[in-house]
Amino acid sequence: MNTEPGILAIWHDCAAGSEDTFEHWYQSEHLVERVSVPGFRYGRRYEAISGDRQYFTYYEVDAPDVLTTGAYVDRLNDPTPLTNQIMSGIFVRPSRTACRRTHRAGSIDGSFAVTAVAVGSAELNAWHQQLITMPLSAGVANVQTWSAVDGASDVGSREQQLRGGDETIAGCAFVSVLREQDADAIKTWMIEAGFVPERIGIYQLLCHLNTDSL
Repeated sequence: MNTEPGILAIWHDCAAGSEDTFEHWYQSEHLVERVSVPGFRYGRRYEAISGDRQYFTYYEVDAPDVLTTGAYVDRLNDPTPLTNQIMSGIFVRPSRTACRRTHRAGSIDGSFAVTAVAVGSAELNAWHQQLITMPLSAGVANVQTWSAVDGASDVGSREQQLRGGDETIAGCAFVSVLREQDADAIKTWMIEAGFVPERIGIYQLLCHLNTDSL
């Protein structure tokens, strides 16, 4: 397997009126189910303060190859009854991309995240060059770049069919910060550095689960 960590990056909305069902599914079943797959390290779920979609979730895995293993693909192709319900109209406007982490600076995690979605490789490369030179202020926990991995975003799985297909991205600039005002400052820095404002989101952490907690 590739030694670089893999990232499964997901943005989506929840159908209006189905929030309680969605939260029950996510907290009682889905997060534990995903993180228990061999090779998954942890999952972190956020809610938007500002952004194109209501929720942002990412999972870190040992390597991008984990997202194409039989154990994970079998899980995607055998959804539970509740997952069938959620994926058939409650989990909406999905953007889902398997990535490789190509840069990380900083060793802790904060309570807020700023994400900037890149739609092309040239754009992602330009943003990556900006991130690797960004000074780490006191409010910044870590800075990462994620690059999409071809053929690893579960094309054709049963869950994807239930959702009606997913958007994918070229990659993402991700900055974890301590406080909301730090997130605002990073968003301002990104805009001044040439990042596309409409594709920048600020998210607050809702929950985190790693394999040691299972």
